[in-house]
Amino acid sequence: MTRQPGRGDGAEDATGSELDAIYAAVPPVDCKGLCQESCGSVAMTEPERRRIAARHGLVIPDGAFAFDDRKYCPALTPVGQCGVYDDRPLICRLWGTTKSMRCPHGCVPAAGFTPERVAQNLMYRLFQLGPLRLGRRDGGGTPRR
Repeated sequence: MTRQPGRGDGAEDATGSELDAIYAAVPPVDCKGLCQESCGSVAMTEPERRRIAARHGLVIPDGAFAFDDRKYCPALTPVGQCGVYDDRPLICRLWGTTKSMRCPHGCVPAAGFTPERVAQNLMYRLFQLGPLRLGRRDGGGTPRR
């Protein structure tokens, strides 16, 4: 499967449009769908969290530490696929696209790895849209900007 950017849905404001633009800047990866073990606790911004809740009815706790006993992402389906794939957070989209976050199964972007500076710039742009929540084991979180 090829990773695709998030889709806008006329109901979103400028934040949603910027989120789409950030996501579109991540190169597609020919994903083999084998990375379920990597789907763990991730921090995401409030706009990403709101988008997932609005479009999928899934509320992911701050820091997403309140998973199951294995600490897998609550968006992971019983068959090991991402249930929010089209709207997954930026950190999940960047997985496999940079040398520092190589896919252990050999999935890479056709155009080559994204330079770390470019990935960091995308994260910076994302953080301008809303607070990043860094979670604790009890599911609480501290907002960071």
